[in-house]
Amino acid sequence: MKSLVMMVTFLTRIPLPQIGEFNEKDFVRGILYAPIIGLLIGSVLAIESYLLRPYLPSIVLGFLIFLTYLVITGGLHIDGLVDSADGLYSSRKKEKILEIMKDSRVGTFGALALLIVCIGFIIGAGYLGWQGILFVPLVGRITLLQTAASGKYARSEGGMGKGIVDYVDMKHWMYWVLIFGAIALVGAILIDKILFAIIFLSYIQLIGIMHFKLRDIIKKIDGITGDIMGYSVEISQVLYMMILIIWMGVFGWSLYL
Repeated sequence: MKSLVMMVTFLTRIPLPQIGEFNEKDFVRGILYAPIIGLLIGSVLAIESYLLRPYLPSIVLGFLIFLTYLVITGGLHIDGLVDSADGLYSSRKKEKILEIMKDSRVGTFGALALLIVCIGFIIGAGYLGWQGILFVPLVGRITLLQTAASGKYARSEGGMGKGIVDYVDMKHWMYWVLIFGAIALVGAILIDKILFAIIFLSYIQLIGIMHFKLRDIIKKIDGITGDIMGYSVEISQVLYMMILIIWMGVFGWSLYL
């Protein structure tokens, strides 16, 4: 319970009373609860989508959902997105990429990445129904585990993400992939089998895309950092929404269910 509370207060701006003294071991273990927090965030966004969709144009609804997402998370992973984009796309060597990623200033590539993710999220949230939106933050935080398990920590001096990268392995990530599959199966039985098959299979496709993306990142900086984990959360969420929209269009499925 302590690890869960610590992770809620770290990954969101939801105020919870502190349970005992801060302990790094409990904090690191708490990262395994990140997908639960993602499902909590997704539930809020799904309810907002369900209640407001009949009254608002899709682009306005998407903007409001994105604002709600930022309020809940405090834009935590946005910083990692911007810093990572500035470094990874600078065409420099490992040491210079890591140096750029530590720089708090926003460069051209970081600004472009932020713009693309914001626009993509708003469009995706505006066109997907509540069922699709429900899973978006969950997918992002399962991808966080995939990222942490993909390689060693990249910085020699350590950092905030080192304990997480050292602790998380592939079995932790796979547990959550199976749980996601179980949730989708329940949705297929209780709500609609085709819709939830699309929801789950879109995530499987995302896994493949992120695998190759992470392999490219590891080749550039020889590992993973905390910024890369934040980058992967934001990128994977937008990619997942776009994949969902494409496949729903292919199958002629209503986006607004």
